[in-house]
Amino acid sequence: MSGLIALLWNCKKATELIERRNSEGLSRRKGLELSIHLIGCSFCKLYSKQSRFIERKVKELYMENSIDFKLHEDFKSNLEKIIDSEIKKG
Repeated sequence: MSGLIALLWNCKKATELIERRNSEGLSRRKGLELSIHLIGCSFCKLYSKQSRFIERKVKELYMENSIDFKLHEDFKSNLEKIIDSEIKKG
């Protein structure tokens, strides 16, 4: 139960779960933990809505233009480092 309580107050973990849910899905447990967090956190709820909207629009864009879009692994790794660095600053 302590993991659940920790997630209630951990927006960084919640945003990671939101992105994972959008890309690959979540286990029932993680989905439930995220749902509980979203009930109490208006910021993450807004982030979730925005993330889904962006995901949907990007898919529409690439489906309309028949573009096979994949990021290079090095680029993704560097981007993750930059994002983590910015989160730590904030």
